[in-house]
Order: sequence, then C-alpha cells, then structure tokens
Amino acid sequence: MEVPVVDFQQLKNNEEELKKLREACERCGCFRIINHTVPETLMAEMKLLSKYLHELPVDIKKLNKSVFPETGYRPPSETSPFYESLGLYDIHKSPQALHDFCTQLGVSPKQR
Repeated sequence: MEVPVVDFQQLKNNEEELKKLREACERCGCFRIINHTVPETLMAEMKLLSKYLHELPVDIKKLNKSVFPETGYRPPSETSPFYESLGLYDIHKSPQALHDFCTQLGVSPKQR
C-alpha cells in the first residue's frame, strides 16, 4: 500500500483533491502533502527535535504527563515493542499545554 499524496495548493478549488484527502484520512490515517508553504529548514529542525526527544533517558520521558488519564509518555511494550510516544494534548485549547510539555522534558527555549 502506498501513502496517498495530497496537493495542498489544489485543496481550495479541486473537489477531486478534497476527495483524495478524505479517503486518505479514512482508509490510511495518513498522507503526504506536496506544494505546501512549510520551509524545508523548519521541517528539518522539527525532525531533529523529535529525534532528540525520543532519545531522552526514559526517566525524563516518564515526566511527560497529560491532562487525560493514561496518556503522556507511552514506552514500548510487550505487545508493541516498536511503538513509543510522547503526549501533547489540548494544545489547540491551551497555550499552557505546550509550556507544560516543554517544561516536563526540559526543552530549551530555542527548541520551543
């Protein structure tokens, strides 16, 4: 199965492109966006930050707590040995959520 590709510039005026996006969300749960305005440098910095966060010691990652029970840091487990995640929820509702996440993990001001 291939990851669907969605042309960001075509989303406004193209019903077919909107249909591709909808189907990608429903069938795959992911998609690749082309022709967007996010600078390559910002994407590269975000990838580096993500790598940095996942390479933190487990005792620091465990400090990642969330507003919802049983969320926050999820370590690999016996049933999902390759899955690991850090939780950042409610960022769209509360600027404090991003501050809390960064503080929990000791993220520097530049990385924020």
